[in-house]
Amino acid sequence: MLQACENSETEGDVETKVVGPLLQEEIYLAIPKDFIKSKTYLSPRDIDKGGAKKFGYYPDFSIFINSLPICIIEAKSPQNSEDDAYREACLYAHEVNRAYPNNVNPCQLVIGTNGKSIKVGYWDSDPKLNVRVEDLLVGTKALQDLQELCSYSVLSSFANDVTAKLRLADFKRPFNQGEGSALINSKVGSNTFAADLNPILRRYFTSHSQQDDMEIFAHAYILSTEVTTHDRNLQAFLKDRLMRSSSAGRTELRPGKKT
Repeated sequence: MLQACENSETEGDVETKVVGPLLQEEIYLAIPKDFIKSKTYLSPRDIDKGGAKKFGYYPDFSIFINSLPICIIEAKSPQNSEDDAYREACLYAHEVNRAYPNNVNPCQLVIGTNGKSIKVGYWDSDPKLNVRVEDLLVGTKALQDLQELCSYSVLSSFANDVTAKLRLADFKRPFNQGEGSALINSKVGSNTFAADLNPILRRYFTSHSQQDDMEIFAHAYILSTEVTTHDRNLQAFLKDRLMRSSSAGRTELRPGKKT
């Protein structure tokens, strides 16, 4: 059961004792934990005007469903008014909705609380509900009204409606265009190069015992002195190529052991 916060408690107490249980517990709004995002999940926004303007403001919590910000929650300490919390949540929701096309406003609902009272409403209007925390008891009208306004099922319905508006009606996947389907269903011809190479690969890389590897032992390994000789030959070829390039007006490179 939710307990109202005392005047001596902090905003952090309000978030822990009221907001967290209110959002997550089954008897209240039953919102899955993964959909509840903390303060720094959303990008900071500048809200309000004039001297009271807040720069780089984050809401305390946001609810994301279908990857869309559906609800903003703002908490204040008990020394502050729930009106301030609700107003700031509305301002932030307004800034979020501005990033979407006309008449598409995913951030529908806002919640503001000071740990003693809770105000809930739509982002562009006055609160629809104002209840005391201590009145949110199982079976009460206050809790029923809250659930009808912003429970998980209601928020999911909002999210689905917005998703439908954002989905392109004439969107077609590339492989359904032109000859895409025919190409997908067509069979790839045999790789003649692979057919010639396959027996050689099998011969040298699928032996079952060391007795089958005598040809590799005899011809595939070279001494360290031979490696040095090969390096010198390769470096000589490289220098020769670079000299020809330099004479043709290209930038000269100086090869070394790490080049």
